[in-house]
Amino acid sequence: MGMPFKQTVPAKPSPERGARSPAVLAWIHLLRAYLRIDRLIEQRLRSFGLTHPQFGLLNQLSRSHGPTQQECSHALYIDKANLSGIVDRLSRTGLVDRIPDPVDRRYNRIYLTPRGRDVLAAARAAVEALLREVFGSLSAEEQERLHHLLGRLHRGLE
Repeated sequence: MGMPFKQTVPAKPSPERGARSPAVLAWIHLLRAYLRIDRLIEQRLRSFGLTHPQFGLLNQLSRSHGPTQQECSHALYIDKANLSGIVDRLSRTGLVDRIPDPVDRRYNRIYLTPRGRDVLAAARAAVEALLREVFGSLSAEEQERLHHLLGRLHRGLE
């Protein structure tokens, strides 16, 4: 299977814009790559009936046992109202259960259902296969170097 995106020759900077700094050029490439990969992931998730936020919540639930909606909201940087809608949709499709906290009924705890675990496992495998394909144009060493550099950039922003 070929790459799911077309490869193009980078455009030369136009003289009227002037030369761009390496930081600006790196940002442009990072943003364009992110947006394209994000669209590809969205397409792949759609085949499982999932959106990015739903996939994010399912992943979060797989790493914890019955977090509250508020805990999920904080972990995923999603406001409580939006998270409630995501949980509603996932609950209607049988991927999660919303259960009142036995100690404090003001809180709901969210759990993956067996069907939710199955769908998540299949979606993860599909996304990982897509990412291996997308990053396949880089050698293993280049992928490791990119991982290191982006990690350094991320840590510098914290």
